[in-house]
Amino acid sequence: MFSRVIAIFLMATTAPSAAIDRAVERASNGEMTAIFNANQTARQDPNIDGALEAAPPARRFETTLRPVKCAAIAGADMLLSRSNLRWIVVGEMHGTRETPEIFGDLACLASSSHPVTVAVEQTTVDQAAIDDFIGSSGDAAATSRFLTSRLWTQPMKDGRSSEAYFHLFQRLRALRAAGQITSVVAFQPLYNPGPAGFKAGDYENALASSLVSRAGQNARVLVLVGNMHAMRTAPAWAKSAYLPMAGYLPAETSISLDARWNGGSYWACPSDTSCGPQTAASSGPTPARGIILDGPGRPYDGALNLGVRVTASPPQPQAATGRVLKP
Repeated sequence: MFSRVIAIFLMATTAPSAAIDRAVERASNGEMTAIFNANQTARQDPNIDGALEAAPPARRFETTLRPVKCAAIAGADMLLSRSNLRWIVVGEMHGTRETPEIFGDLACLASSSHPVTVAVEQTTVDQAAIDDFIGSSGDAAATSRFLTSRLWTQPMKDGRSSEAYFHLFQRLRALRAAGQITSVVAFQPLYNPGPAGFKAGDYENALASSLVSRAGQNARVLVLVGNMHAMRTAPAWAKSAYLPMAGYLPAETSISLDARWNGGSYWACPSDTSCGPQTAASSGPTPARGIILDGPGRPYDGALNLGVRVTASPPQPQAATGRVLKP
C-alpha cells in the first residue's frame, strides 16, 4: 500500500531536557487545539465548500534533472543510499528560520539523482495555490498570487505561514525548475471529528492516511510536519495514549528524525488565540550539523542536528519581492 517514499516531517526539538519536554508539550497541545478550531472555521468557509472530502490531487510536473549544488549534511549520503528506505520523517517545532533551511538542503540532496515528491503539512484546500506557485517562474505576479492565498492570510499563524516557510516554497519552486521535484503535496486534512469531539488519535490516523493516499506511487517523498506527528510512540504527556502519524508508517522502510537544536527562539501558538516568539533554554554543548541515529525504542529513530541555536521566524508579510531564487 505504501509507495516508495522519503517523507520529511518538520518538527524540531532541542537536546532532551525537562524544560524542552515542557516546551514541546505546550506547543503541541496548543497546536492541536488551534488545528481543530482552524479546521472548523475552514469547514464553514463557503469559498472552499466541496473541497473537504475530495481535495484535488497535487499537480505532477515533468522533470529533466539538471545539476544543482547542494549544501552538505553529514550522514545524509549514508541514509539516502539505503535502497529500501521509503519514508524519512523529520520532526520540527514549527516557527524557526533554520529548520526549513536545512530541510531544503536535505530535499536538494535527496533529489540529486532521482526526482522526488515533497509533502507539506498544509491543508489540502491550499493545493491549487501551491501548484500554481511551484509551477510558475517565481516572478512578482506569481508571488503576489501565492501570498494572497488562504495559506498566508488565515488568522492562525503558527509557524507554517512564516517567512522561513515562504522561503522554503521559493526553494522548492527552484528545485522543481531544475527538474528535481515532481510535486509538492499538501496533505493536512480538514479533520471532521465525530460526535465524541476531537480525538488526537483519530486526527493522527487521518493525517497518515491523507499523506499515503496523496503522496503518489513510485516516488521518494519528503514531508514537512510538526514534531509531535513524527514520533513513533505515544507522547509521554498524552492523557490517553495514541499513535502519532509516523507510527503508522512501516518500520522497515521508514525512519523518523527529530530536527534538534540547542536553545534559541521559535514562533508558536500556545493557544488558538495567542501566537508569538517562544524561548527554549540551551542544554549542554551543541551537536555538529548532521544526521545521527538513536537506539531502539525511542520516540524518534534519530536526529537531524541543525548545529546552531535557532531564531523565531515571524509570519510572512503579504507583500514580498518576486526575486527568483536559484536552487
